[in-house]
Amino acid sequence: MAATNRQAVEKIAGDDRTLMFVYHFPYPGIGHWRARDRGGYDWQPVNWQFES
Repeated sequence: MAATNRQAVEKIAGDDRTLMFVYHFPYPGIGHWRARDRGGYDWQPVNWQFES
């Protein structure tokens, strides 16, 4: 059931280009899922710089 839920989230987020924050991804963990031509998804990180 966990794998099915992950696949559903990937599809929704990839189709809508939803900006996501993912704790267990490399810093900063902010980005989008991008659909691959042959199926599946790739993580596309967003360039982000913290300014104080």
